[in-house]
Amino acid sequence: MSLSERRGDTHNGGSCGIISQMRRTRGFTLVELLVVIGIIAVLIAMLLPALNRARSAAQQTVCLSNLRMIGTAALNSAVEHQNHFPLAGKVSSTLGAVPDGVNDDDQSVYSYFTDTSGQHVSPMPVALAPYMGQQIRTDSAADILTDYDLSVVRKLFTCPSNLDKIQQGTFIGDSTGWLGPELWTSYGYNEAALGWTTGTGYIRGRGNLARISDPADMLFIADASPRTGYLNYMAFNDDSPTETLIDMYNAVYDATDPQLFDMTRHRGTMNILFMDGHGESRRIPDGLSTVNVSVGIQ
Repeated sequence: MSLSERRGDTHNGGSCGIISQMRRTRGFTLVELLVVIGIIAVLIAMLLPALNRARSAAQQTVCLSNLRMIGTAALNSAVEHQNHFPLAGKVSSTLGAVPDGVNDDDQSVYSYFTDTSGQHVSPMPVALAPYMGQQIRTDSAADILTDYDLSVVRKLFTCPSNLDKIQQGTFIGDSTGWLGPELWTSYGYNEAALGWTTGTGYIRGRGNLARISDPADMLFIADASPRTGYLNYMAFNDDSPTETLIDMYNAVYDATDPQLFDMTRHRGTMNILFMDGHGESRRIPDGLSTVNVSVGIQ
């Protein structure tokens, strides 16, 4: 037999061997497929809690970033308004939340919107909009609502962990009632620092930073839920000139105060923006004792 014939036989034999080996290859059996699917399901079940925690942590970070941007806008606004933040909460006086009623005849301290009855103190998101690069019309409550819902400002006042809840926070009220419009917010504000009342005890801060002795410890706004029976009044409204956030959590003065604390939004923590513009995540209730609501307002 020639060399070429022997090579041919070897080549053909090799080919037949490979073909035979390929023919002997088989797919997965049903049992094997079920085992693989079961393993994948177990792995997913093990990873899902970690993924949920990672998503929650990311949402909390975005929320805290939102608050810090609000704080920056508020401080920039204060520079142009004689060291005053926009008002929030109850603003009671003889004349109400109008320029005369808040001793701002030349309208240099606060921002205002116009409705059928005249000019009133603007809700905080509206007052801060220009310092966030946004324009919200203030010539009517209807225009405010339209522009706010389409603006970046609403996104900044919305916690990404709070998108599935309907919350409308009333920002200004006076002796004549609630002043519209009610704007969406995930956050409650410190009425002691940002509001003002007369005839029912001590005078509150009315947004004047010069009256806050410890702005790094003074609550500005924070994660919050609406109170029952308060018309979605999302404010930390103090009842004592020595009140801290832990007092509200423990319901020392008002039985509805604990309703402000959202325990599920950030897994038992809340994001807090302070009057000096910095933000922190604090555990509930362990981290609340040093957060001032009224303490330090001169």
